[in-house]
Amino acid sequence: MEYALIFILQLLGIGFHVGQKVLELDKLKPDDSLGDVFKMFWKDDKATILISICLILPLGLVAYFILSEYGPESISGYEYFDLIYFISSLVLGYSGQRIIYGALGKAVSFAEKKVSDKLG
Repeated sequence: MEYALIFILQLLGIGFHVGQKVLELDKLKPDDSLGDVFKMFWKDDKATILISICLILPLGLVAYFILSEYGPESISGYEYFDLIYFISSLVLGYSGQRIIYGALGKAVSFAEKKVSDKLG
């Protein structure tokens, strides 16, 4: 059950960051519907989401397994270990997606260029 919660919390963290970027794109192109903005984001940045899912999710799950099975008893035996790790999973999902998006993301710059081309 813990692994399912970690997985879900990391997905939520990734989703929070994706939502933040989609809202930024929506502000750049207020005429488009939210569906169009999601399509633009997915078309240009699906790689960042797929890389996050393939790297960040397994990283969190493996780290939890290692800490709970092989970590010192003082860590895994701590009363609030699972609760702290659940919160960390949400942060890991968000920050991991943010790092990957920063390295690979291009949707915002693409939209800014598109808007400036139309205006200029």
